[in-house]
Amino acid sequence: MIDYKQLMTSSPQTGLISSPNGANSKDIEVPLKYCLYARKSTESEERHLLSIDSQIKEMLDLATKENRNIVEIKRESHSAKDAGLRPIFNELIEDISQNKFNCILT
Repeated sequence: MIDYKQLMTSSPQTGLISSPNGANSKDIEVPLKYCLYARKSTESEERHLLSIDSQIKEMLDLATKENRNIVEIKRESHSAKDAGLRPIFNELIEDISQNKFNCILT
């Protein structure tokens, strides 16, 4: 069993981001904060895809092996057929803009 709380408090990895100021920009080192995003379509022809719980288990296993700092897990069960009708995905994008996390594992 994976200890989700341990993943959230482990020493975070860091990554470089570039400032959007053009040629005079400097890379800045920031801690990497991951959100796990698991999605399963409600479309019947996609029944062979992993369940959301199975996806999360695989992502948590990978996060543990690679010492990723998981700050949130989001789940969504919705068809991607209709654009804009995936509320959890839209929430994910908003959370990125608010710097709640800066990486997605899906």
